Amino acid sequence: MIPELHAFLIRERVPFEVRDADGRCFAKVVALRDGDLYALAVLPAASSFDLMDFQRRIGRYALTVANEDEFRGQFPELARGPLLPFGRMLGIPVYLDRGLAEEPAMTFESGADGEVVSMPMHDYVRAERPAIAPLARALRAA
Repeated sequence: MIPELHAFLIRERVPFEVRDADGRCFAKVVALRDGDLYALAVLPAASSFDLMDFQRRIGRYALTVANEDEFRGQFPELARGPLLPFGRMLGIPVYLDRGLAEEPAMTFESGADGEVVSMPMHDYVRAERPAIAPLARALRAA
């Protein structure tokens, strides 16, 4: 686990468990941009982000999915690897998918090779204070 995430979770008193990844990632993080404003969307890994619906809901039609290089260029303190669902560490808002928020726990890649972090959802919400909204659209089977 990257030291910044570990320190944040300890400071916020979030119980968590680190374990080796088993090929499953339950939550994914999408970086968003609207001009100079950035945000993160956290949704189930087995879903897609409904950008057009989200733009309409929040009234920000210039909102786009930020590419990794521009996002990491804005936040050079980020380690390479998966984005973490903690915008408070960067001073940016986080939007959590309503369906995922109803789950008892959340698991995501930790940023260290082969590790995932699991934590109770209510503790994640308490520490991160995300806006909760419908974000995900189920992926269709091929």
